Amino acid sequence: MRDYWSKHVSPHSPQLRLVETDAVKIEPYIIGRRSARSKLGVTADLDFTVIEIDDTKDRPLALIEMKTGPGSVESMREFQLDLNDYVDIASAVRGTGLPAYLVHVQVDTEIIPPTSRSVAVDMWWTDVLTLRQGFVRLAKRRDESKVAGYFSTSVFKAAALLATEFETHGYELLMEQLAGELPGLPA
Repeated sequence: MRDYWSKHVSPHSPQLRLVETDAVKIEPYIIGRRSARSKLGVTADLDFTVIEIDDTKDRPLALIEMKTGPGSVESMREFQLDLNDYVDIASAVRGTGLPAYLVHVQVDTEIIPPTSRSVAVDMWWTDVLTLRQGFVRLAKRRDESKVAGYFSTSVFKAAALLATEFETHGYELLMEQLAGELPGLPA
């Protein structure tokens, strides 16, 4: 995400910065931690915040949640998003009043003996309101106990259009449409 931003957004909109707000960290799993946080009204941090750098004050403009997986959006029948992840995104929109975007990065494993690494292959994005409109169903994931939301892959756009979204201030229209609230998913 940072590499994409520096290559495609920063050259045209240098006043916009991508700030990592939910750094990846290893934590022990504690049963009930997520529900305890939500009862306290703690807003979930999404992966990135887009801020506008100004002489007087930095202004947050939008949030970005990044998901990765081996699949291409173009080859998926439906996009799966854990229900907890959707709830976190909705909580962040509600808690900050900012619009949010979901980015899916297709990753592949590159073998470099004696080790391997994950490499980004392609990227797609959608705004959360369009994602919600593409909701198909809730179901348990195969071979798991987690419930996931299944969404039409037609809601995703090519990576190149994300830079255009920020250059044209598309986040402002999205903020008006959301009015600080992302609708939940039907049961």
